[in-house]
Amino acid sequence: MKKVIITGASGSIGRAITRVLASKDSLLFLHYRRENPEFTKAVQFLKQEGMPFLLYQADFKEQLQIDQMMSFALEQLGSVDLLVNNAGLGYSGLIQEMSLEQWQDLLQINLTSVFTTTQRVLPGMIQKKCGNIINISSIWGMCGASCEVAYSATKAAIIGFSKALAAEIGPCGIRVNCISPGVIDTPMNSMHSPQELANLAEDIPLLRLGKPEEVASLVRFLASEEASYITGQSISPNGGLLRM
Repeated sequence: MKKVIITGASGSIGRAITRVLASKDSLLFLHYRRENPEFTKAVQFLKQEGMPFLLYQADFKEQLQIDQMMSFALEQLGSVDLLVNNAGLGYSGLIQEMSLEQWQDLLQINLTSVFTTTQRVLPGMIQKKCGNIINISSIWGMCGASCEVAYSATKAAIIGFSKALAAEIGPCGIRVNCISPGVIDTPMNSMHSPQELANLAEDIPLLRLGKPEEVASLVRFLASEEASYITGQSISPNGGLLRM
């Protein structure tokens, strides 16, 4: 049975990833920070369909909670076949108005959590000489966004982390890739007004925001055997907003 850890599973993209990876042949370990009605529905669906899964609540602002979660996950799962680092925190505002605490929270949730979860699953993957890690970054990690300097910095770091790690552990048969979505229709973008979102959509060649399911479909592909020769990449489903 394939053992899978998904962080940030209660958010829009996390729920979509959970749906596409759910299988009676996979045991999903789903991390969430807090419940919401849509996540409750998703969990009920897994139960009804007889999909094996485990739930774990943790606030990634607290390093101890990440450590405890990973200890529990490895106790329950043993080695891990697929790690999807999806948990993240957004921030919008002028950099000079950002407090040190806010900066540190962003670093802790968006970057240090990725380091911690990855470091903990690697020994088992290395021992088996196979494994797959998929990190969720952002288009703003590729090109930067005004008023999202700290967020962009953490997401850029995830891209660098993923590419370097792919080179480091590729000889062990482990693949590492990064998905850097463009503007996706999720509550994280509620900081923008409807008019601002409409203006953003007008700047996108496909003239619309992305859907969580479109990010999840890319996760499913990168997790599959069809992608067995893809590693060290940052792939950006962004509707053509950034072309490179």
